[in-house]
Amino acid sequence: MRFTLDVTMANTEGALERLLGRLRQRNFTVCGLNANTSANFARMDVKVTVESTKAIELAIKQLNKLIDVAGVEIRAAEEHHPAHHQQARPHVQHHPERKHVTSFEPHPSFQSFELTTSQIGL
Repeated sequence: MRFTLDVTMANTEGALERLLGRLRQRNFTVCGLNANTSANFARMDVKVTVESTKAIELAIKQLNKLIDVAGVEIRAAEEHHPAHHQQARPHVQHHPERKHVTSFEPHPSFQSFELTTSQIGL
């Protein structure tokens, strides 16, 4: 199952890393994350999408134990079938004039791109 959780938490050093670490430790795969801070930067509202065969109540219970977390709510739940989704497959092409080029063969609805090592300073 795939779940989207709304988490309200303090915007303290390492708080987001602790949240993600707790999810990973409990075998929840993080599929998406969106975090916004309050106007005074004291609080974060985090929307995190996770996938697991485990009950989502385990994740909620574990996240609520974190000192930075003020509350966790389930925003959405959906049945997810990974076999129905085509994954992007990276491959490396070697060109004599460039060190190497990494490109992707994405799902047809995505645009493809090339990135050379010189563009990223390698």
